[in-house]
Amino acid sequence: LATSSFPLAMPIKTINEPFLTLTSGAGPTRWSDGCGEIVGSSDDYNIQEYFSSYLKQVDKRAEHMSITIPFYLHYVVEPNEEIPDMIFAVVIQMQTTSKYKIIPDIHVPYLSHKKSCEPADGCQIVEVKFSPIEPVPATFNIRIIYSNAASSSYIMALKPIVIEFHDIFIPLKHSAQCLSKPELDVAFSPEQMFDALWQYIEEHQYSRKNQSFSGAKSIVYLDLEKEKVETILEKLDNHIIKRNDTEASVGVFLPPKHHFLLRFVLHPAHAVVHVATDRWQILASLATFLKYGRTINVENSSSMVV
Repeated sequence: LATSSFPLAMPIKTINEPFLTLTSGAGPTRWSDGCGEIVGSSDDYNIQEYFSSYLKQVDKRAEHMSITIPFYLHYVVEPNEEIPDMIFAVVIQMQTTSKYKIIPDIHVPYLSHKKSCEPADGCQIVEVKFSPIEPVPATFNIRIIYSNAASSSYIMALKPIVIEFHDIFIPLKHSAQCLSKPELDVAFSPEQMFDALWQYIEEHQYSRKNQSFSGAKSIVYLDLEKEKVETILEKLDNHIIKRNDTEASVGVFLPPKHHFLLRFVLHPAHAVVHVATDRWQILASLATFLKYGRTINVENSSSMVV
């Protein structure tokens, strides 16, 4: 048969003004288990040896660590002659930074304005699986491809997704649960985990003599009144190990395999935060987060070319 006997594919049209967006808050963030099987015995176990086994397992499973964040996919403009009230065969594509693994395309069979006119119950939810290669904040440019009822195809860039530094925080308490082995009558409290990790970091700090180490300790001075420091601690509530009126200890696991610890010393007009981490490169992002509550300005991010 001659090629001319087949109809030519219709070109994909570009929509310059997006009528959809992705909004976070569609459900709790989930994370994969980075601990694996901890090797240990209940007979005269040594906390540092058992902790060393945990670190080896975390390093081994780092390649598989991920964080899944649910988003609402919904309309931001009322349907009209140009905007259909229902679209089909929706493909969501995300432009991944070099610090994250490639995110596979996400497919949605159809999307209707009636069901997804706002980010609320009943709205279409899509789950995005982020797999950090480095524990850093990032901006992900997004585009979608879809068809209308007449089978015409369109492509449209959406507002970027911003993954802030605190979006990838996993409670250190989760890691402490990994260390606990009820069948061996071995239970590590979050406080023990915090202390063991702090000691490990102190012994593995980066220096000219020990360039193979990546640990570091630092101090962040917060020139903030106690009420504003409390706002920071509220954001870190799931990560607080212990606290009283003058001090607070915070422990965080950073995927794929790192940690940081904070010891807040609270004063009426300021706070001093003692920091320990096994990844010294995150100190700048951590200081920015503590001082300003965020690390990325989405307005400075570029849009995906469509």
